[in-house]
Amino acid sequence: MSKIHVVENHHEIVPWVEQALFPSGNGARFLLTLDHHTDVLPCFLAEAKSVIYDDCCHREPEDWRAARKEVEELRLQLEGKYLAMPAEAALLHLRHDEHIDFLLKRGAIDRALVLSCENYAEDYDPRIQIICHPREPKEAYFRSVLSDSYLASRLAEAADFEVQQNSFLLDIDLDNFKMLAALDAAGLVFAELARRAVEITISRERDWVRLLSMDYDRIDSESLEQGLLSLLAGALSPER
Repeated sequence: MSKIHVVENHHEIVPWVEQALFPSGNGARFLLTLDHHTDVLPCFLAEAKSVIYDDCCHREPEDWRAARKEVEELRLQLEGKYLAMPAEAALLHLRHDEHIDFLLKRGAIDRALVLSCENYAEDYDPRIQIICHPREPKEAYFRSVLSDSYLASRLAEAADFEVQQNSFLLDIDLDNFKMLAALDAAGLVFAELARRAVEITISRERDWVRLLSMDYDRIDSESLEQGLLSLLAGALSPER
């Protein structure tokens, strides 16, 4: 399954996205992300914060408001410097929730569609659409995140995205799953996404998987990865 690439942390998908061969004439190039979080923070924000707020530890509290402006000013400086770097070098300055903004600014993708389990995002790039409608009870919701009904309804809300028409990379963060039963719910819609994607990336995110599944199956990334790869093997089989 050469079009499947597994990484430890979510931002490490960047080289695979940049190398993806999107066919011409298929409209906007999309990153389609299935994730618990949205991961749409501005690129290099964490590094800028680490520099400015470390200095803030030695300031008076009233100076912290000014520090927020300094963070953005430094972030823009870092962006101007790091965006020109090769992907592998720029990765050293990215955090796991800044890669979508980075990929858009690098021109590796045109749009991003994020199907998430939670959404606290603010002031993100307008080329990103986040679709998030958690349902109660949560256990039933988490079991359904790959089901035909869930995926079809979310994709129907997506602006300018058609599975049969757009070029897209399918990006899956394993913390999207809180139980192995979620993989069992996958149906024809997920299989179609897998087949039509130009590439598929899987991010292990071990700590987030462990933390977010504690109230459910207490699963680990290894079991999820094995189950998801088996599911994808079936979807990509020539016999389907």
